[in-house]
Amino acid sequence: MIVRPGLDERGDDALREPCRDGEADIVSAAGVNHADNVPLEIDERPAAVAGIDRGIGLNDTRERERPVGELERSVDATDDACGQRSLEPVGVADRSDLLADDGVVLAQGQRWYFARNVIDLEDGQIAVVVAADAPVPRAPGEGKTCYPRLPDARDMITEDARALLATGAVCDSCLGRPFAERSFGLTNAERGRALRTTVALADDDDFESTEPADCWVCEGYCGTFDAVAETIVDALEGTAFATYQVGTRVPPLVEENERLLREDAGLEPDVGESMKRELNREVGRRVGATTDTEVDFDRPDVLAVVDLAGFDPLEALGSESVTGHAVDVQINPAFVYGRYRKLERDIPQTEWPCRECGGSGSQLGDDGEEPCDYCGGSGYMYDTSVEQVVRPHVVDAMDGDEGTFHGAGREDVDARMLEGGRPFVLEVKRPRFRDPDPEALEREINDAAEGAVEVDGLRLATYEMVERVKEHDASKHYRAAVEFGNAVDEAAFETALDELEGTTVEQYTPERVDHRRAGLTRERTVYGIDGDLRSPTEAEVRLHGEGGLYVKELISSDNGRTEPSLAGLLETEAEVTALDVTGVEGEDEPFELDAYFRDEPSER
Repeated sequence: MIVRPGLDERGDDALREPCRDGEADIVSAAGVNHADNVPLEIDERPAAVAGIDRGIGLNDTRERERPVGELERSVDATDDACGQRSLEPVGVADRSDLLADDGVVLAQGQRWYFARNVIDLEDGQIAVVVAADAPVPRAPGEGKTCYPRLPDARDMITEDARALLATGAVCDSCLGRPFAERSFGLTNAERGRALRTTVALADDDDFESTEPADCWVCEGYCGTFDAVAETIVDALEGTAFATYQVGTRVPPLVEENERLLREDAGLEPDVGESMKRELNREVGRRVGATTDTEVDFDRPDVLAVVDLAGFDPLEALGSESVTGHAVDVQINPAFVYGRYRKLERDIPQTEWPCRECGGSGSQLGDDGEEPCDYCGGSGYMYDTSVEQVVRPHVVDAMDGDEGTFHGAGREDVDARMLEGGRPFVLEVKRPRFRDPDPEALEREINDAAEGAVEVDGLRLATYEMVERVKEHDASKHYRAAVEFGNAVDEAAFETALDELEGTTVEQYTPERVDHRRAGLTRERTVYGIDGDLRSPTEAEVRLHGEGGLYVKELISSDNGRTEPSLAGLLETEAEVTALDVTGVEGEDEPFELDAYFRDEPSER
């Protein structure tokens, strides 16, 4: 007798007495043990099962004969009891070890209820136990016999595909999309066609394909991949790029069709992948193959956004492209890094619009509009700037629309930027060429600047270099010409410099910038300072300070807003008459790390 402790004992119907309700558990009816289920208690009596005799009932048992099927074979796993009892978690009662614990019962001509795990025994006819993975035999005189078996993933996939096909006309792509996470290396259309074929073979039905034009889910859009890709390629004509990305806007009604497809088939709403994702990939793959470029999901050179509502898919099915307004091509900026030297004073880093006319270059006079008196009609406070020297050449070299200058801080207008120079990035908007010759570009800029500005170390940079230049902590080196209000002796000068060496100063917002900076106290460190007294009232001071240190105020005290200061320590007025910045370097690491560049440094 087979008993499942603590569980439903439907097996009693098969092995103890006639079935009262006409149904019996197939495992119990077979008198078998599933190694994957909980162990069964085994009564020590000969194993028995109802025989094939059509004239007997369930309570008329016979000694079980050797099971039908090929039992003399090697053991594949512990679920195979044939010949290797040592591998079985529980043996059969008669110790013959001939009964496979993963067996099945075949019911001749009866109903099979898989969900309830039962067979109908109305006629009292069951067959002998056979090994689950033994070759399927034919019952004598009965023709083909159907063997119920445990489901596997293949059955589930076939059933899901059959349910999807039952919703209506579905093209191969839409049929395969819910299975996108299975069997990589296939397109959804290939998955869908394979599933359609499998269902037709399993059901012995005629194979009938569905074209995208007849698909109720995508409404034809899955047949437009080639046309959309060709439209994108046409839109990118004349634009040089190495990386790309494709995005798609799917009409709400099509998205609703996708939801209904899965709902009607009884599938999870997010199973597989969306049509948007498939179209991005399939169209993107075609664009990449045509242009010999690579996809980049982080920061592509170009981004093509496809609006499916912008064209009729049925018209596009017979065309090589779709209407151009359905595709929006965005060309992302390009970036050129370098360092500049400002060799003349009174040149701002960036354009400085006239404070009187606001940059318009005109003013309203007695006779109407006339040139601005303050800027002479130029619209700028200064005739030129570092930005105005550099930007036009870089933008032209990359065939861009416009450019923006980003500097690693800025020096005063009246200060020079010498020696190693100051890091900067020139951002070019909508460039149609991305690989200018940096050395040729340097020569062009320097020749045009005529000695006022120089650039050096130009390289093609990444987007991240903009943030690095603007946010990376950097220290500065300065050289200042200082004039004192009273005579200063050498000893007092040296003592004052020693006291400033390594000190942290407190600087309240200087008077000269308080109109554009918040009023607060900032602490900055003087890393190093030395100097030479050229005369009792003149000196040269060289210092290395933390970024953001106001050097002019460190010398003058700014009417006590900076403490300590050179003027305060010497107890006399002090003023910077000329200032040069001689170095801008990263605090912890240099600006120029390879990770922030798109090219290799040139050997110069």
